[in-house]
Amino acid sequence: MVHTAESVDRALEALGMNHFDLVVCDYRMPGKTGIDLLIELKRQESVVPVLMISAYADALVEAAILRLGGLELLKKPIRRQELVARTARVVGG
Repeated sequence: MVHTAESVDRALEALGMNHFDLVVCDYRMPGKTGIDLLIELKRQESVVPVLMISAYADALVEAAILRLGGLELLKKPIRRQELVARTARVVGG
């Protein structure tokens, strides 16, 4: 199942009601950032893997993403083939 969410709060709602094998999250979103999502997932002791994407993140943001449990930061523009390969590696496909 693929689900989209336009904000961190909507993503957290979906994560609370469904099982997901992977979250692909943009760093910049309305209201909160992908870091906020990672903080909340860590607080909830969630084990869902998170791939973060961004055109704006610098080395400090990338370090925070990794420290908070994000698998990696994919920098935009992302080639479709790269996203498919990283996703397959994470979910074992």
